[in-house]
Amino acid sequence: MNAPARFVIEVNQPEKKARVASVRVGLPDSRWAELPVTVYDTTGKQVGARWLWSAPGEVATVVFDSSSEAKRYFLYVGSSTAPADPNWTPEAGVALETRSGDGRNVNRIEEMLAAWKKSTMVLGRSLLPTIFEGGHRHGPQTNLFSYYQGWFDAPTAGKYEMAVISTDAGFILVDGKLVVEWPGKHAVWPGTRGQFRNAVDLEAGPHKLEYYNAYWYRPDGRTPLVCCMAVKTPTTGWVTVRPGSEFFRPMTTAHVAGYELIPEGLANSTGLILPTAPNVGFEWEIAEQSVTAADVTESGFILIKFRFYRERPEWTCTWSFDDGTTVTGSRVEHLYLKPGVRQVKLTVTGAQGEIGSLSLPVNVRPNWTQLTTRKPELTPVHRDAVLARDPATISAADWPSVVELFTVFEDADALVKITPAVTVKLSDFSDVDLVTIQRAAAYLGGGLAKRYANAEPYYQALIDRAAGEKATAATKTLANQARLQGAQVILKSSNRVDDARTRLNAIDPLTLMPEERKAVEVMRGDLALAAGDVAGAKKIYLAQTAEATGADARSSIRRTAKIDQAAVYMEKKDFESAEKTLDDLEKQSPIDKLASDVALTRLRLYQERGESVVALIWARRLLPVLTDSGARSQLLFRLTDLAFTQGERDSARKTLKELVEKYPYSESTAQAKGKWPSEIEVKK
Repeated sequence: MNAPARFVIEVNQPEKKARVASVRVGLPDSRWAELPVTVYDTTGKQVGARWLWSAPGEVATVVFDSSSEAKRYFLYVGSSTAPADPNWTPEAGVALETRSGDGRNVNRIEEMLAAWKKSTMVLGRSLLPTIFEGGHRHGPQTNLFSYYQGWFDAPTAGKYEMAVISTDAGFILVDGKLVVEWPGKHAVWPGTRGQFRNAVDLEAGPHKLEYYNAYWYRPDGRTPLVCCMAVKTPTTGWVTVRPGSEFFRPMTTAHVAGYELIPEGLANSTGLILPTAPNVGFEWEIAEQSVTAADVTESGFILIKFRFYRERPEWTCTWSFDDGTTVTGSRVEHLYLKPGVRQVKLTVTGAQGEIGSLSLPVNVRPNWTQLTTRKPELTPVHRDAVLARDPATISAADWPSVVELFTVFEDADALVKITPAVTVKLSDFSDVDLVTIQRAAAYLGGGLAKRYANAEPYYQALIDRAAGEKATAATKTLANQARLQGAQVILKSSNRVDDARTRLNAIDPLTLMPEERKAVEVMRGDLALAAGDVAGAKKIYLAQTAEATGADARSSIRRTAKIDQAAVYMEKKDFESAEKTLDDLEKQSPIDKLASDVALTRLRLYQERGESVVALIWARRLLPVLTDSGARSQLLFRLTDLAFTQGERDSARKTLKELVEKYPYSESTAQAKGKWPSEIEVKK
């Protein structure tokens, strides 16, 4: 049965005696937001009300006059013979609206007002207790304009000083007149001590304050949006206007306490023309999230809480989600594995059968406010919940988000566990989503995870995808990149030289960028070195090195600087930066791979990072390369240490013998005598 309906609203903090309240309302039909909204108190008196914000898949927000101090109100959606005052304004708290910006420099209030008027893409509206914002609460950080309109009461007449604190251009107006400005593009910190301030003479009584900001987005994410202010009144010192400061007139919040179908006679007696409504209504809110950054919208785990409006113990609520899962209860929660618009259906049954059902789109997105106050993290509860799911129930559309989060938060164990399920579904991934698989493989096969064997199934899956019916130019390029990267991982972590060569020979270089084609050729040199062909490796490396080498060549100077830089990183245990420094050096000058100082620095990196197997493989490949006494004695010492660590005692003793007998007066031999005295004594 459908009939007109109304929402029962209860004020959360009636003791605040606030002039204005805001309430979130889950509409059973998004088209209702196009109709007028009307609010009455319990005496039947109509109060001022208006829509603040509504958008597809979002819970709508209504603001209304709560100055009557009633605890309960009734909200109706529909046309009325006695419409609410269209000019009513919520003269309490601070109304915030954000719009899409253009990233341009704003130097004057006239430019700010013109830019605001020109921008018509509204990103969101909120009612706030004050102006104390860090980040963008209506969406990811991007170029945007913000406009705050708040009301405050001046307790006495006199001089009021105000300071603007903002990232980029900020302007404060009182009663329509500019008071203080801080134009241009800038960080917030220079203004945190009130350097940009001015005074205004005010009469006692109510005043309207307006605050404009033009924010320019920095892709590095290191300069978040900040909008704040400070005030000095005739009777107080400087105070930052933060939550609890009570500078602006107080506002409060309310909640939907009930959703009632209205008998036709009662509906007509209100004088309202109401739309027919289902007997089921619900709302939702973002409870928790695991997201990687404040400007990422493609991936993340989002926990949504749902609440049925008409709770009765004798009714059963069944929630059906578009990922195939169902759950029962009047209040439930569901963990989504990827942001996006999702469909939710609620079916309510009683003793006589179905009471009603309602299906609505839900915009699953991060809580942008939380992103500005909390460091992005992978919540352990979310991680465990995802891993506990039946992999068959996770769609190909959701898997890339799962892989991305586990990669960004460096959860190698989780990536390994989901490998079979991901590779099975890979044929249904979009070409764009395949890049997440490539990143996961690079992480597993890199020095952070050190899970070399576990990277191979991901690389192989990318290769197999390009051989299937859905092969495109993009997937073929990814497959050849996977062959190259997979071959590099195989050769770095094992002696499977033939396997690495097979992958390398299967590459079609025409699909790769010039830098990648160069990497293929350098890899052929690596294969020669792994096979013991030092002369062949040197010839290939020289062919790929542009600059001359030698004691006086620029490459020697650059090499020394890079080695010193890598050493500094290693002292700080920043092994990722150290490896990148060496990689950059060898990409520009592959012949430096065979330079003793570079080769030994890389060996030290592997060893100190805990990659004993990789270090041992690399050390043995250097045996025919490092022949001068200083470098070779260092190599033999490290090789001895690595062989003992891997339990290869015979090999370690053999290497130790060579070190002691051939280089008896070297520093490395002195170190060896101190570290393995019993082993050396045995050899005498």
